[in-house]
Parts: sequence; C-alpha cells; structure tokens
Amino acid sequence: MLEKRKQLEKIEKMKQTQQRIQEIELQKEEQRLISELAQRTPISAEEAELCKMYEEALELENCENLNEEKLIELAQKIGMDYNSLKKRIKA
Repeated sequence: MLEKRKQLEKIEKMKQTQQRIQEIELQKEEQRLISELAQRTPISAEEAELCKMYEEALELENCENLNEEKLIELAQKIGMDYNSLKKRIKA
C-alpha cells in the first residue's frame, strides 16, 4: 500500500513537472509571437487597415486586386518603398 502511494506521488510530481514545462514553453512561444508582432507593428491606423485587407487578399490567393492598388497608394502616402511595405506585410 505504501509502495503504491509513493508511486502515485511520483506520478503526480511528474505530471506537475510536465505541466510546468508546458507552461514555460507556452510562455516562450507567446514571447516569441509578441516579439514577432512588435516587428510588424503598423506605422499608422491606415496602414493597419490596409495590412489587414492585404493579408486577407493573400489568404484568398487574390493579390492582383484593389488591395494591391491601395497598398501602392499607402506606400506613397507614408513615404515608404512599395516593395519594402509589401515585404513587411508578408513577413
């Protein structure tokens, strides 16, 4: 009986350790994603709106639509090279 109790306690400790390891891994992944997102933070609300529209277009595999024209227009407005802005959105 005592032997079983010790085994159960060991199992419980292992489960707790595994759970803690998973929590740490999730925190690391969250920090990585936050860091990645920070690098992609839009310059303005207008850019954020356009980024959202352009990313939706990419998801639909329809990059040759009005969003492309708006992206060119926005790049000119914010004084950023079009290809740089496009790469930033795709990153």
